[in-house]
Amino acid sequence: LVTGVFVDGAMKLSRVDKEMELLDKAYKLFQRSDEDGSGDIAWDEFQSRLESPEMSEFFEALEISSARADDLFQLIDRSQDGKLSLEELVAGGLMLQGPA
Repeated sequence: LVTGVFVDGAMKLSRVDKEMELLDKAYKLFQRSDEDGSGDIAWDEFQSRLESPEMSEFFEALEISSARADDLFQLIDRSQDGKLSLEELVAGGLMLQGPA
């Protein structure tokens, strides 16, 4: 029983750590990708950053190939306006990240 409680606690901490890491990576990516300062990332801004370290780290955290960038963008663009808000980027990342 004690081992089970310990493992459960460790898994919860691992999940929280993973979520915090993703939040940090999404925020950094957003800050560097919003080139025009509009508060959104348009597809052309997103696409132009595909080779950046921030984008690579974001895709690695999601365990998704950057070759799927268009699919990812379309999936997490919940408003379907061709732009990603910080909220869409973070929420989409957390949704796709899954359990620890």
